[in-house]
Amino acid sequence: MEKFIAINGSPRKNGNFYTMNMTENHWAQFNMNHLTNMYERFAENILGVKPKSLCAFNTVQFKDYSKYESSIFNAEEKFDYREKIGRELILG
Repeated sequence: MEKFIAINGSPRKNGNFYTMNMTENHWAQFNMNHLTNMYERFAENILGVKPKSLCAFNTVQFKDYSKYESSIFNAEEKFDYREKIGRELILG
């Protein structure tokens, strides 16, 4: 595939942040890599540099899940996951 040149003629560093309700297991089960790889190839072709990507799985949508119909989600798992990932980011 032909590569395009960025507006000023030089490659541009870029990145993608993917935030989603789905867990890492669902990400793999539904083969979401296929979709994000397509976005990243497109960005690389336009900007001349492969993007860096960060996936945020199992994101929390509400402070209090009991106020909403959200039975598809397990609120306790979401909050536990957020705390675990936050600790890993802070402590390394």
